[in-house]
Amino acid sequence: MGKPPGGVVQSTLLPIHVEVAPKAPERLPRYRHPAPAVASNEMLRTISACFFALCLLAACTQTPPPLITVPNVVGEPEPQAETDLKSVGLQTDVRAEPPSLACSILRPSPQTPTVIAQTPAAGSKVARGTVIALTRPYEC
Repeated sequence: MGKPPGGVVQSTLLPIHVEVAPKAPERLPRYRHPAPAVASNEMLRTISACFFALCLLAACTQTPPPLITVPNVVGEPEPQAETDLKSVGLQTDVRAEPPSLACSILRPSPQTPTVIAQTPAAGSKVARGTVIALTRPYEC
């Protein structure tokens, strides 16, 4: 075949259209878990260890609440002792001492019972909201 005068080559062949099918995606290998009993026990241990570590970290990073010194309320009338303890942020639980054989007309019950013991003791350092057990005499 020779060149025509304009320099353009003319082909006598028919044009061929070739369509290329898109390449099918390659299948990824399936992930295989270890034996189920081993995997679940191992996973449970790992999760438990992580939970424990996070709880420990949270507990160590929190500032402890301020402590309150328990005031001495022994000898005070019961209502006054409760008011004093509640005013500093403590709660109370009033209990009567166990009954004794000494209940008689010789030992009259007081009009307003006084506190004869407290737990925790006066001067102890406790958190706000701690319950202080107050003991008052048994009323005959």
